[in-house]
Amino acid sequence: MKIYKLLVCFTIFAVLLTGCEKKSGNTNDTVTTNFEVYDLEQPINNDRYPSFAVETITAPKGKQEVVVRVSLIDNPGFLTLAMDITYDYENLSLVKVVNGSDYGGYYFVGPKNLQSGCTVSWFLPELPEKIVDGNILELYFAIKDNAESGSYPIAITRSQNGGIVDQFKNEIIFNNAVGYININ
Repeated sequence: MKIYKLLVCFTIFAVLLTGCEKKSGNTNDTVTTNFEVYDLEQPINNDRYPSFAVETITAPKGKQEVVVRVSLIDNPGFLTLAMDITYDYENLSLVKVVNGSDYGGYYFVGPKNLQSGCTVSWFLPELPEKIVDGNILELYFAIKDNAESGSYPIAITRSQNGGIVDQFKNEIIFNNAVGYININ
C-alpha cells in the first residue's frame, strides 16, 4: 500500500516531448507541441507513480481552434478513472471532448457540459489484457476573439467525484498536470 501526501507548490516532474512540430490547415502556420507533467501529489516512497500529461500548444494569434491531447504515464491499470478539466474560460472555450485513441476499449462518459471544471470518466468491468500508457483524451478549444498573446493554462486533476480505482477497488493516486495554450 502506498501513502501519498499533497504538495503545496507546483514543480515540473518531467518534460516528455519537445520540439515536435505539426502543420495546421494553413501552410504558413506551425503548431509546436510540448508535454509537461506537474507533480502535485508525490508518494512518500521513491517508487514511480502514474501521472496525467497535458500537451502544451503554441499557436499564432487569430488561430480559431486547437487540439490539446491528454495522456497517461506509468498507468498501473484502472477499472474506473474520473478527471476534471479546468481551463481559462475568459480566453478559451471548450467545444469538443473526444476519447483518446489508446483507450478506445474503455466505456467513455463525456462531460455534461463543456464549462471549466467539467468531469470526464472511463470504466471497464475488468482490467484489459494489455495495460497501456498514451493518449486518453483530446480537448478541442476555440480561442476567443478577445484573447491576447499569452499563456492560458489547462489543468487535469483527479476528480473528487469518482476518483480512480484498480481491479481490487483500491484508490489510485495520479499526479495532476497542467498544459498551456500559448498564443503568439
